[in-house]
Amino acid sequence: DEIYDLIAVRAIVKTIPECYALLGRLHLQVEPYKNPVSYKGEFHYRSGSTKQELKGNALTNFLLKKMGLTWDAISEPRAKTTDLDHEAFELFRKKARKAKRLDEDDINLSDSELLEKLRLVENGELKRGAILLFHKDPERYITGAYTKIGYFNDESDILFQDEVHGNLFEQIDKLMELVFFKYMKAFIRYEGIQRIEEYCVPKAAMREALLNAIIHKNYGGCVPIQIRIYKDKVVICSNCGRTTP
Repeated sequence: DEIYDLIAVRAIVKTIPECYALLGRLHLQVEPYKNPVSYKGEFHYRSGSTKQELKGNALTNFLLKKMGLTWDAISEPRAKTTDLDHEAFELFRKKARKAKRLDEDDINLSDSELLEKLRLVENGELKRGAILLFHKDPERYITGAYTKIGYFNDESDILFQDEVHGNLFEQIDKLMELVFFKYMKAFIRYEGIQRIEEYCVPKAAMREALLNAIIHKNYGGCVPIQIRIYKDKVVICSNCGRTTP
């Protein structure tokens, strides 16, 4: 009972040989536990054969999940609706109209009404998602909410690089323009008198990869997205610690 009161885990205490008992040892059997265990303000979990402490961003995500929340749904009391960029709302309306993802009545809502419709406001406070999408300067509240792109000869030799800042709608459009007009070289061929340019990554596939990187990025990690352009490949890293070609 004392163990359960301390860490909320049921343990089975077994009898042990007398030689071990003389050493003051107990044999405790604990069934596998799928969630981290809290002990004196710290959370612990098992990874393979070792015990690890849950901390940092991983701990934040765990606690948010326990509360039924996600990182982007947390309110930011310092942010004001007056700091949002009306042009970002107009860009959203243009894209929503083209994709036919919203009714025309919803598209024609005011900026504040659109925030309510998209559930990006709670008790009059902007959520982090609203800041990423519509704020003039998301990095004022969210560290690392930008993208770094560079052209590499090899894994260590970088020739030039850029940083892309702004709300997420702006970043996607700026990145597509940079990738295909500055970074990626086209392979040129001809069919008769017609010139045809082909890239190592098709534009539709690149846009999808960039969207996935931005949408699934761990913004709580405070690390920018990194894009490495090579002669024949593109590597995108949207979460620190793992690079996916």
